[in-house]
Amino acid sequence: MRYPSGSIVREAVLLVESVRVTEYLRHMRRTSYDDYMALDGNLGTTIMTRELGDGRSIVRVQSCWRDEAAIRAFAGAGLAVALTYPDDDEYLLEPPASPTHWVVP
Repeated sequence: MRYPSGSIVREAVLLVESVRVTEYLRHMRRTSYDDYMALDGNLGTTIMTRELGDGRSIVRVQSCWRDEAAIRAFAGAGLAVALTYPDDDEYLLEPPASPTHWVVP
């Protein structure tokens, strides 16, 4: 999908046990995904997974937003702070790193 020039992609990288990836994705659906997909300014979201071969998997979430104001409406004032949801710590192997933001040229 091609996003508009000037929009911002917010990328979160999460580490989950490989055997629990499907369960974690269901958890995301219940606690956050459907809600933020419906927010004004969300232009789309892609979730990708990759097994690391050692029992861990990366879950990469890239959400595209119209502008910084739309991200703030979603994430609050602290853009550098990863959002967490109820029971995330039950699935995540470590606290999420700060999200990365990319401007679409």
